[in-house]
Amino acid sequence: MKRYWVILLFVLVAIVVGSCGDDQQETEILRPQLSHSAITMTVGDIENVTVSNAQKLSVTVSDENIVSASILENVITVKALNEGNTKLKIVADNTWLQCPVCVVAEDAPFDFDKELDDATTRYVSGSLSLIYDNGNPGIIFSVDNTGTIEILSLDTGAHVVFSPGSSGYSAEVMVDAELTVNGIGIALADARVERYDNTGVWLNLTSADTGEHIVLVVTDL
Repeated sequence: MKRYWVILLFVLVAIVVGSCGDDQQETEILRPQLSHSAITMTVGDIENVTVSNAQKLSVTVSDENIVSASILENVITVKALNEGNTKLKIVADNTWLQCPVCVVAEDAPFDFDKELDDATTRYVSGSLSLIYDNGNPGIIFSVDNTGTIEILSLDTGAHVVFSPGSSGYSAEVMVDAELTVNGIGIALADARVERYDNTGVWLNLTSADTGEHIVLVVTDL
């Protein structure tokens, strides 16, 4: 009989300990959490930070000249006002949380006007520049009867091929233009003819992957 009570006691202790462990685990899971540990924004951007596992929320901003913050239910809406660094200070129920915010300046719009003043045949991107000069035999170029442009560096072997597609250079936007650099196709988000006349063609290309602007100019067609 004594052995029976000892076994029962061990069972009860195990149940109590297990129950306490479950309660502790549940408490840890339900702690308030932020959807973002930090935010990087551009001036004018709006970003939402969701707070989970909280009933009551309040938020303040270390520097209100940099961002503003408002709350709707469990979502904090942050608007970038000026360049700089600040923090969101959040009270979720009884838990203090912080979210660093970095606001950077908006990129200046790409100005192609200065490119129109330069009649040099060239391909210029962030990673490659091929500039043709009659006095420098290191760069050669050609244009075939479909309008396909090829520029080749005899020194490095760098090779650019551009096809205007079905519209040729008569359309302002070339919807099916293709660009290949060193045998690799470059996806284009935009391909625009900024100028096309009897002196040449000035093309403003935008990479779909990086957003980078690429200048392609061929004169004396």
